[in-house]
Amino acid sequence: VVPKAKLLQDIGGTYYLNLDSPKRALDCFQKAEALLAQTDNASRRASALTLIAMMHHILGSPAEMKRDYIAAAEIYKSQNEHFEEADVYLQLGIFSDSPRDVEFYLNQALNWWRRLKTVSDKAAAKEAETLEAFGSFYLAFNDRLSLSYFEQASNLWKQLRNADKQGALPSEIALRAAAIGDVDRATRNYEAAREFYRKQNDKAGEADIVTRMGWTDMFSDRLREAVVKFKEAATLW
Repeated sequence: VVPKAKLLQDIGGTYYLNLDSPKRALDCFQKAEALLAQTDNASRRASALTLIAMMHHILGSPAEMKRDYIAAAEIYKSQNEHFEEADVYLQLGIFSDSPRDVEFYLNQALNWWRRLKTVSDKAAAKEAETLEAFGSFYLAFNDRLSLSYFEQASNLWKQLRNADKQGALPSEIALRAAAIGDVDRATRNYEAAREFYRKQNDKAGEADIVTRMGWTDMFSDRLREAVVKFKEAATLW
């Protein structure tokens, strides 16, 4: 049963990754999950449920996505596999279309990562990832909260010595700081972001942050600063 279920999962992955057919992938994953439900391998069944949930998300079926993710989380919880349980909550928080669900499940994930990071460096990295997800969630309607979460994530990535992650976040921090009128913090992180892109020889990335800061300046009535940035961005593209 288990080898056949694994084969179905592999076929489903091929349909999705190589043939761009999430419906066929979903069918394979559901058949694999049904086989695994007949065994005592609960963890494999939970893994299959997360694949099914992902396909429901891609196919635009949020209720089915939530149902299968929660089913997977309950299985992991019953097996005391709390890292996997927390990862399901993180995915639910990222993919949910209900703001209440986003906040609830990201908080569930964050609480678990903070408990688990005493025994796992991977949990600390997941904590930083969850903080970033919170920052992205609040982008549209709460610049201060978004800024706070991005800064928390940046500080944690620094502790974990993840240069790529801590190098990319100053862009978001600069934009959020500029949006709330904290010019000094915005400028400091803006320069840090540009330095990161220069070291990567990424002119497109540098041009993008210069352009975005230009628009932020313009919408904040800093028109002279906006014009300077737009001109500078034009030389980088």
